[in-house]
Amino acid sequence: MYRTFPLVVLLSLSFLLVMSCRKRSTSYDESDELVRFNAYRQVNYPSSKQLSEYAFMEKLKDNPAGETLKEGTWLYFDYWALNLDGAYLGSNIAERARLYNQFSAAAYYAPSYREINADRFGSEVFEAINGAHVGDEILIGLTATKAKALGLWKNPNYYSALFYIIPRGVVTDPEKHEADLIADFMTKNPGFEKHDSVYRKIEEVGTGNVIEKASKIWVQYEVYSLSGHLFDTNIQDVAQRHGIYSSSGNYNLLSYTASDDAKLIRGFSGLTVGLKTGTRLRALIPSALGYKKKGNGSIRPYEPLVVSMTIVRSSKK
Repeated sequence: MYRTFPLVVLLSLSFLLVMSCRKRSTSYDESDELVRFNAYRQVNYPSSKQLSEYAFMEKLKDNPAGETLKEGTWLYFDYWALNLDGAYLGSNIAERARLYNQFSAAAYYAPSYREINADRFGSEVFEAINGAHVGDEILIGLTATKAKALGLWKNPNYYSALFYIIPRGVVTDPEKHEADLIADFMTKNPGFEKHDSVYRKIEEVGTGNVIEKASKIWVQYEVYSLSGHLFDTNIQDVAQRHGIYSSSGNYNLLSYTASDDAKLIRGFSGLTVGLKTGTRLRALIPSALGYKKKGNGSIRPYEPLVVSMTIVRSSKK
C-alpha cells in the first residue's frame, strides 16, 4: 500500500503537467501573434519602413517612370499574400495560384480595382502605396486583424500576412473609364441596341405570350464579366462547365416580375418587357444599374455585366 502511493502521486502530477501544456498550446492569441510578427520583421526585414499599427513595408521593385498613385484616383492592382511560414493565402494572379497548387476555375483572376484612400485599403496599405508608382512591387507586412479587414482573401485568425502588391494602372474618372470599356465591347460585339438604359441583343425570337410590365416570368440566366468570366448562373451544366458548380447551389428557374422586382439589380427591370416567351437574348448592364461603385464579391466596382437569358415561361398578373 505504501509503495504504490508515490506512483499515484507521480501519475497525477504528470497528468496535470500534460493538461497544463495542452491548455497553454491552445491559448495562442493575437498578442502572441504580434510578438511573432514583430520578431519576424526584425529578423527578415530589419531595414523595412515602420507603418502604423505594427505594419511595415519594403519596396522590392522601384519604377519611377510609372504614373504616380494619388489619393482619390482608382487603382488596378495585382497581389498575392502569404503567411509568415510562406503558405499561400490568396492572389488574383492565376500563375501565382498555380505556383502554390491553389488554382481554382471559379476564381476571377483579374486585376483588383479600388479607390485609393484609407477607407478602401486601410490606413497601413494606403500609407504604403500613396505616392508609389505603377509598376512598383511593394511588400507590406500586416497583422492578422488588418489583413482580414483588407477583404481580399479569407484570412484565418492569428495569421499575419505578407501582402505583395503591384499597381497596374490608375484611373482618374471611373465612370468615363467604364463608358470606354462598354464602347469597346460594342465595337467587338455588334448587334446590341440601347433599351431602357441597358444594351440588348435578341438572339432568338420566342413564339409565346408577349411579356407585359406586370407579368411574372421564369428565366434561365448566365452573368459574365466583359472578359467572359462567369459570375453566376442557374443552369447546372453551364456552372459545371465553368468550374463554379456547387452542390448547394440553386439551379431552378429564376422567377420575378418583369418590370420591377426589389430582389434583383435594376438592370433586370424592363429587360424582357415587350418580348415573347421563349426569347433568348443577351444584355449588357452598366454598373449604375448593377452593383455601382461598391461591387459585390468578385464583381468589381464600376463593372458592367453581360447577361445571357432565356425566357422559359410567363404568366400575366
